[in-house]
Amino acid sequence: MWTHSIVGPGLCFEMSEVAHLSDRAKVELLETEMRKHEQRVIPIRHYFLPGFTRGRLRSAADTLLTGRVHLYEQLNILSGR
Repeated sequence: MWTHSIVGPGLCFEMSEVAHLSDRAKVELLETEMRKHEQRVIPIRHYFLPGFTRGRLRSAADTLLTGRVHLYEQLNILSGR
């Protein structure tokens, strides 16, 4: 559950404005606003093993991104340097 404001470059929504929306609707709202800004191509490399898929990407520190909706539950591990 989101408890903070949604903030990014040129973005600011107080949670009281979007609290009634589902999490998916909040992400869709965020993506709509994100499309108004510069878009970057971020290459993704996929690794496939039986019963397991891994995707790897590298992006700049100031990048705001979302992922696609998957058919099954996903494990996401994020790390930074």
